[in-house]
Amino acid sequence: MIGWVLRAILFLIVLRLVFRFIASVMEGMSPASSQQKAGKKKSVPLVKDPVCGTYVVRERALTLDAGKQTQYFCSERCRDEYTRGVRAIAR
Repeated sequence: MIGWVLRAILFLIVLRLVFRFIASVMEGMSPASSQQKAGKKKSVPLVKDPVCGTYVVRERALTLDAGKQTQYFCSERCRDEYTRGVRAIAR
């Protein structure tokens, strides 16, 4: 009985090692890992929120077109605060 249990435990350990090996080989074949190995990093354009100074990914930022310029914001709160400030200056 004990021999059977030990063999089952050993089998599970070997099986786990095999799955780890397969996962590492598959990860090494992905395009992302080859870019990391080559030292190439994909740059993500960031923009600075004019209200709080937070940097935001441009594609995810909230925008406000102000004449010829586009302002980028991290949240609706910052966008609303900016809009209130612009209105106060215009008066």
